[in-house]
Amino acid sequence: MRLVYVPEELTPFYLLELREIPTSFRDRLQDDLRRYHDAGQWEKALALIEQLFSAAWARHDESTAALLALYQADILRRMQRWAEALEHTQQALSRLRQEVTRIAAYNRAVALYFLGLLHFVLRADAHTLRAFTDAQEILDESERYWGFENNMARVATCRDMGRWMSGLLALSSRMPLSEWVMIVPVYELENQTLLRTGVTMVTPVQVMLPAEKLGEYLPSHYIPVEIEPLPFLQLRPDARYMALKILTAGDLVKQSRPGDILLVEVVSSDPATRMAALTREAPFVRRTDGRILFAPHGQAGGGWIPRVLIRKEKEEES
Repeated sequence: MRLVYVPEELTPFYLLELREIPTSFRDRLQDDLRRYHDAGQWEKALALIEQLFSAAWARHDESTAALLALYQADILRRMQRWAEALEHTQQALSRLRQEVTRIAAYNRAVALYFLGLLHFVLRADAHTLRAFTDAQEILDESERYWGFENNMARVATCRDMGRWMSGLLALSSRMPLSEWVMIVPVYELENQTLLRTGVTMVTPVQVMLPAEKLGEYLPSHYIPVEIEPLPFLQLRPDARYMALKILTAGDLVKQSRPGDILLVEVVSSDPATRMAALTREAPFVRRTDGRILFAPHGQAGGGWIPRVLIRKEKEEES
């Protein structure tokens, strides 16, 4: 299995366009659901979506029901309920295929992208490729539509999804077949702001500790007698990780060198700001070149916990 730490701006919570659903539903999603989302209260978020879905179903509102199913799928993904997440994503796609508007087409591309992401997590690479390819075809059309509407933020969103999908596909050919891996977004720190520039793979390892060394770190009533393998970089689905690319020696940690990757766990004293939020309403900005810009993490009331500095292995001399 692959643990993919998806940037928030590449989840349905931020990607879906709600323009065509009734105002009463849109307000609940943008206010109540966002509050649960920011606080990480997934059970409450799921209960709200189920309530709204029942109301949409009673109104025979297939369009709204489709988007609610996709929100539900994203919550289920965060709760590691993969089969249910797949089921709700496929339900959303089935409903969105019946809609003919440009907005519905864009949301269908989001659903296809999300379906491919779930397949990618589950190592179903053939299904991933098919879903990503279908999503990209619609995104190309959506990008032209949003450009005609002069909605450059959505144009950048379409391009951003395309780059993220391409990055995941490029990684899939290099992944070990039988091991768990972490997929994390890569950022660069430029003028005290973060720019998301790519995606990378981190593989947890095991270290061997002799009994006498291990005993120093165990409770007194635990007495090791043999060499013991211990995991390094424990896989935590509930954590939030990202990678920072080192551009200058000594950046972020004193041991760093240019080209290194620093894996960090993102923490925040104010969950409502999420990661390095610019404002409560606009937690990130897409530049015209497609890169994602965040405010300095110190301004968001949160920060990072460095976990490991990863240096590119030297190529063997021929």
